Amino acid sequence: MDKRQEILKRCPINRQAASWLATVLSAVRDVLFIGISALAAVAVVLLCATTASAVPGLVLTTASTGSDSSTSKTVTATCPSGKAVFGTGGQVVIDSGTGGQARVLIQSIVPNSTLSSVTVTAFEDRSGFGGNWHLIAQAICAFPVTNMRRVSRDAVLTPTVSTTKTTVAICSIDGTSKIIGTGFDIQSDATPGNIFINQADIAGDLSSVAVAASVDDLSPSWNLTGYAICAAPIGDTSLILSTSRSDSTSPKAPNALCPLNTFVHGIGFARFALDGTVFKDLIPTSQIAVVGNSGLTAAGIVVVENDSTITNWQARISVICAP
Repeated sequence: MDKRQEILKRCPINRQAASWLATVLSAVRDVLFIGISALAAVAVVLLCATTASAVPGLVLTTASTGSDSSTSKTVTATCPSGKAVFGTGGQVVIDSGTGGQARVLIQSIVPNSTLSSVTVTAFEDRSGFGGNWHLIAQAICAFPVTNMRRVSRDAVLTPTVSTTKTTVAICSIDGTSKIIGTGFDIQSDATPGNIFINQADIAGDLSSVAVAASVDDLSPSWNLTGYAICAAPIGDTSLILSTSRSDSTSPKAPNALCPLNTFVHGIGFARFALDGTVFKDLIPTSQIAVVGNSGLTAAGIVVVENDSTITNWQARISVICAP
């Protein structure tokens, strides 16, 4: 068994870290004439103590479209080489004109199957928007941890023409795998500017994400896919919730701040009516994103009424925080 295999066997850290440590061990052994097994034992104690509860190399990667008045935009944020997607985000930015936040809808935030990038798509609604806007994709990236994978689940409601669809992407039911990031994708046989994402709501035990969307016109056939980014449990992980007040005002923009020395890994959200059910009104979500600076300490959502309503409603963000 080589040095890297010895380290990986005794502590399930990522392969980049194991390779780096194996190189250091060789240099130390040559100088001190200490057996590799003894050195590996010391290294495993030190490295496992720091990596069991910390994700190495966490960074925020972004990409942006140009600004114009086109009706749809798509942009992809790609992780640095050797790193994987842990969390996703997207943001519509209105550069000119008024009312754009209510007329431009995020339709998909999709981590790719290899977890190397995040693609975000947004559409203007059928009323259109005359001003300029641009779209930002966010990928929260780090060196891979144990058992990372993307899980996807399509909505299975029949018929395909339906006002509301829901799906749940599950990491595990026995706790061996936990959700660290989310995503969703609305597919339509027509320009999907009348389909509104309602939620990508993270379960309190981090086992799954429930994704829902609604349509205001039954003419197009459409479907919905939910995505969960899953991994072996990361130590000291918490789910932080922040909920707006419940009233009929718009927009609503709750932010959530991670506890001290922990950082944003994944983001979820939901909109609710006063009775607690998922709100089905026409309310676009224009931001599901890390906010502030690139320190990854906070995230926020922005939800805006598409048409005025007297119904009381609220928006909630859920953030997965870990060292």
